[in-house]
Amino acid sequence: MMKISLFVNLVICILPIVVIVTSILQACFVYRNRIQKHQRNFCSSSSYGIFFYFPRYSNYAGLAEGKPVVKEVDKIKLRRWRKRGFYSETVLVKHLQKNGYHAVRIPVSNPSLSPLPDIMARKGSHTYAFEVKNASYYAYFPKKQIDKLFRFLNELIPGNKEHKHAVVAAHLGKKWLFKEIRWVDWEKDKLPDKVRILKRDRGNFTL
Repeated sequence: MMKISLFVNLVICILPIVVIVTSILQACFVYRNRIQKHQRNFCSSSSYGIFFYFPRYSNYAGLAEGKPVVKEVDKIKLRRWRKRGFYSETVLVKHLQKNGYHAVRIPVSNPSLSPLPDIMARKGSHTYAFEVKNASYYAYFPKKQIDKLFRFLNELIPGNKEHKHAVVAAHLGKKWLFKEIRWVDWEKDKLPDKVRILKRDRGNFTL
């Protein structure tokens, strides 16, 4: 009789614990099934699921693996941007040559960290370093790119600074605008963060 009483008391003590543990396990199981079902529905939908919200799911997979993410659209835009830059630089070289300059395009100027301009030109005793941008209505020239022009002229071109010119050139549709940057601004570290040329501007330099 005593053994039965001890067994009953033991069952009474253990039963609430068993019920609680069972409830927790059941809740976890239901939650896991819901998550898996949600993931299957989300990933299997090609039109309204992950491919709708994330056009390149493979990019996100690459991001999860620590790989660089580059969309195909970005690659196309980059190629077009480089093609426009190459076209404008080539056109400017021809314009310079028609106006009596000796001009050459420097193809490694854009990706290089060296102080190289897009175009180098010479006319008489004067040397010109051009930074070229292709745009529709306005063009921005960052301070770093303008600094490269002056470094190129100062470090690599001999002669007096009066005969060396740093020029930014904006190719805006069929219109060309040129702006020469003053030496004093570079020497006194007063170059603006960006030089902007608008299509309605006149510029301060002509070929």
